[in-house]
Amino acid sequence: MMDMSKAFDTVAQNSIMQDLKTVLQQDELNLITILVKDVQLAVKLNGKIGQPFTTNIGTPQGDGLSPILFTLYLANALRTSTPAHLLDHQYCDPNLATNVIPLQYADDICWIGINDSKGIQHLKTIIPDQLGKRNLNINQDKTEEHVINRNGTNDWKQCKYLGTLLDTDSDLARRKRLANTALAKIKPILKDKKLSLNIKLRSYNAYVSSVFLYNSETWTLTKTLSNAIDTFHRRHLRGILDIRWPKVISNDDLYETTAESIWSDKITNRRLTFFGHILRLPDETPVRKCLDKFNIPHKKPRGAQKQTWIRSVSKDLESRGIDFRDATRLAQDRPGWRSMVRGV
Repeated sequence: MMDMSKAFDTVAQNSIMQDLKTVLQQDELNLITILVKDVQLAVKLNGKIGQPFTTNIGTPQGDGLSPILFTLYLANALRTSTPAHLLDHQYCDPNLATNVIPLQYADDICWIGINDSKGIQHLKTIIPDQLGKRNLNINQDKTEEHVINRNGTNDWKQCKYLGTLLDTDSDLARRKRLANTALAKIKPILKDKKLSLNIKLRSYNAYVSSVFLYNSETWTLTKTLSNAIDTFHRRHLRGILDIRWPKVISNDDLYETTAESIWSDKITNRRLTFFGHILRLPDETPVRKCLDKFNIPHKKPRGAQKQTWIRSVSKDLESRGIDFRDATRLAQDRPGWRSMVRGV
């Protein structure tokens, strides 16, 4: 991860202005100049405004322009090391022969290596110097390295990427905590007897369901985990209806009263929708290459086979009467695939 504190000092400001000249007209460039150079700021605390000061690090934190400028700045800083097919947001290169997948977003850089430690080491050698030329410093204290293999350690399970822990069990536990926290914040709405059940459920789905189900299409779920998710969901719904012992309600009546979908079914639909997007990508994209490698026949290790995301998808397709080998062809018909996923 990079330290952004020096990303827009005097040297960086000159660099970003040079970058912007290639994409903006003069009037637009003048407007940006007003926003990033010699900006007067003041801190407001308890209704009182402090002494104004001049910032020399670009736009203020939280400014909507800041991430746009930084993304452009980072992209140009990495331009010479970024594969040519990624410069124009093309996600495949038929001639690319590497197992290193560079992923850059916001202020983070990540390299995923598939049996290619040398390729990653090469990038780790050249990238810091390249970023340093633009005053972008890699924070070694925040740098994480994880090796995922059958006989390795489990420290990778606590690695968070794009807001999701890589391990399904760990991410589920975290999502439950986040959902319960969100639920506690809207308790006044859920307990308000003047509000209709429809409004309460809409609030619940907006503030709680969206938090829990974030990136749920990437989870690898067993039957036990699916049941645990549905139990967690029903506990919330019973709380919204204020049904506590000795009051009882069956699961079927609960779903009918609230008009809620079963979360495990919703996750299945999301997983198949996501799988359809994958199958419609060009054959040479990294995710398609990974899928092809997974489908190559190989000797299975001894003992019970662990549940994988692909096995989950295979079961989802099988339940809908679709053979996994036919999925690629069927997914090209986007409306047809959507109807199949939704059971319409």
